[in-house]
Amino acid sequence: FAESGVDAIMVGRAAIGNPWIFQRKDWWEVTPEEKAALIQRHFQLMLDFYGEERGLLNFRKHVVKYIRGTEGASSIRSQIVVAETPDEFVALVDEFGECACAA
Repeated sequence: FAESGVDAIMVGRAAIGNPWIFQRKDWWEVTPEEKAALIQRHFQLMLDFYGEERGLLNFRKHVVKYIRGTEGASSIRSQIVVAETPDEFVALVDEFGECACAA
């Protein structure tokens, strides 16, 4: 809407964890490989922009949305959100991708 701009905000919120919305793809249609690759790319961009500590903390809300509905998501999510270093986070995301692909 021209007056409020609410549509743009709602689309932006819908894209958190599901950037494939712009390709008219639903989040459950995306392969685990696609998810893992995009998580890694998005995470690196966050680190580049915010630095390691703040980037890691800020990215937690995104990764939870990215992995929802995927096989094994609940068990890995609890580990990912408490990762203390970027290397630990990346290793857990790799593990998530491998587990989801094997399922």
